[in-house]
Amino acid sequence: MAVESRQQLKTYFERLDRPTEAQFVNLIDSMHSKFHGLGTKISFSGNQSVVIPTEQALTKIWAWTVGGNGLLNIGDTAGGGEYMSNETITTTPRLIELDPVFALTEKTVVFQLLADVEVTINVKYYLQ
Repeated sequence: MAVESRQQLKTYFERLDRPTEAQFVNLIDSMHSKFHGLGTKISFSGNQSVVIPTEQALTKIWAWTVGGNGLLNIGDTAGGGEYMSNETITTTPRLIELDPVFALTEKTVVFQLLADVEVTINVKYYLQ
């Protein structure tokens, strides 16, 4: 199973192409992820980079911590808060709707957790 970008999936179905079984599986898995809200979960302390595929957008996240509270920034670089700045994250999971972060070409965004103690954050992010 591989969740692939819409742009990549389209290349499997161009004129005279014969998609493989694996390519059909990837198509189904990619559409299931998009339409049924299956996000991608990451856990980290400090900084974590996430790649947004071409022609997709980061739209929302679920976030919660383990071991204490922290502040979450989302930006183009570590310390940047262009998309979300100093949002308090606790051990209670909560949904955070974002102004969509669009990627006209592949784009890397950085999730940064700031905490005074050793804290791990869990983030489930969604692309559209």
